[in-house]
Amino acid sequence: MDAPPGKEDVRPYVKVTGLLESLGVHVPHVLEADVANGLLLLEDLGVTLYLERLKAGDDPDHLYGDALFALAEIQTLAMTQLASSRPTIESCLHASWR
Repeated sequence: MDAPPGKEDVRPYVKVTGLLESLGVHVPHVLEADVANGLLLLEDLGVTLYLERLKAGDDPDHLYGDALFALAEIQTLAMTQLASSRPTIESCLHASWR
């Protein structure tokens, strides 16, 4: 990730990624970070998209079930374990709130 300093800040992304990883959510792991220069080396999650899998005949109930389970798990765990970090997560997801 290349986020020019002064235009973008990688610190919220790094923080939220760490929070999600601590919940067991599979997110691109930050392999290396040069925060001062706005550079992150991220894990590649691959190139297979849900749409491709659906078109190939994979079970939509299974695919969407996994996705919905992950979202529900994030909400449940975040409310119980990360309540104090919730404004940080929301501000990262909704940049206009800053």
